[in-house]
Amino acid sequence: MGDALAIALLERKGFQEEDFAELHPGGELGRKLKRVEHLMHTGEAVPVVRPDDSMSRVIEEMSRKGFGMTSVVEDGRLTTWILSLSSARQLGLATTGHAVRGTSGPPSPATSNLYVEPGTCTPQELIADIKRGLYVTEMMGMGVNGITGDYSRGAAGFWIEDGQLTFPVSEVTIASNLKDMFRNLTPANDLVFRYGIDAPTLRIEGMTVAGS
Repeated sequence: MGDALAIALLERKGFQEEDFAELHPGGELGRKLKRVEHLMHTGEAVPVVRPDDSMSRVIEEMSRKGFGMTSVVEDGRLTTWILSLSSARQLGLATTGHAVRGTSGPPSPATSNLYVEPGTCTPQELIADIKRGLYVTEMMGMGVNGITGDYSRGAAGFWIEDGQLTFPVSEVTIASNLKDMFRNLTPANDLVFRYGIDAPTLRIEGMTVAGS
């Protein structure tokens, strides 16, 4: 009875093989009908950066367009992608070895040697004109939406009053959107290479701080 009802609904709705390939790409029939061209992103949907772009620009481009990779263009010429073996296979390209494995899923494209370029100001100069703010020294949890860019994490640090660190703060939440954060980001000049991913002190204006 169930199969008969399904067939009747398919015929009434005019459901074709192309619809199955579009709506059920993970099924056996869907995999046979789906082609690479149906999955490709083109034009403005493709993240593109230049070799001399800062890493903050690379992260912004990947986050804004919802990809775990980006292409690199030099003088208007595409030079490379950030690709894992799996993503390279999908594009028919050679892997660049940028695969990182997490604890809850398979490897995905990501960088392992990443840093934010330093600026020219000292950390003290960055906070000197801040009337009220938060100097973050510790962050907790994961709260970043790679599709929308929404950012929200627990934080601890020191409260800033009139350009001075005043008293310790804990159990607060800081929130914003990655696009806004990158637009309002100012790096200090204290970059030190300690790990695979490094950054100097960063000043990000306009974030929301919540807590009691």
